[in-house]
Amino acid sequence: MSISEQTRKNYTELLFHELILSQGCTEPAAIAYAAALCRVQLGGEMLQMKVACSENLFKNARAETLFEKWPWRMLWQHNRCIIPVTGFYEPHRLPNGKAQYYYTTLKDQELFSIAGLWDEWTHPQTGEKVLSFVLITTEANAMMRKIHNGGGNPFRMPKILTQEQEKRWLDPSIASEEAVAALLTVYPEKEMTAWPVRPKFNYGDPYDEGIIEPVAEMQTLGL
Repeated sequence: MSISEQTRKNYTELLFHELILSQGCTEPAAIAYAAALCRVQLGGEMLQMKVACSENLFKNARAETLFEKWPWRMLWQHNRCIIPVTGFYEPHRLPNGKAQYYYTTLKDQELFSIAGLWDEWTHPQTGEKVLSFVLITTEANAMMRKIHNGGGNPFRMPKILTQEQEKRWLDPSIASEEAVAALLTVYPEKEMTAWPVRPKFNYGDPYDEGIIEPVAEMQTLGL
């Protein structure tokens, strides 16, 4: 699946800078390609970020505990960002214990956004300033519950933002718990689609479009 030049242009004009995911970055493994575009809130300025997350301490931020748990409770008010993606991967646990990966995307959008938080911190060993981000997850909808049924955090999915929610998520005037929590809704399954793929995205070329090709001989879930 290729992204049209017009879609790339539209997102580039909106987001300004390319977010380069560093090699060995495990946290955004759900992102279909290693290059994504990200808009960051910081006093109205746009930043170009190189994400160093190979030594990542945190996996995801749960929407349900965003306002309570460290470090998310220090970030949700002023450090919100969007993570535009073409799709994401989730493992489905088979009866034999093995994982079969599914690629999930939206039916009618080439690119869509996942809600995230960003932060700048100092690497404890090198003293280097690091800009990093984490994606936010919600409870899974019915389709994603069929897919993401195992692992340490089953029945979860990324918080996909509607186009209207994107604007409000990045709006610095939206700063109350009530207003932010209202944006963390579960995305409807009727607008999503998914299919089984081979797990070569873990070790292959992230720019290889073959990593999202459907694999007919693999088990399907009637999605």
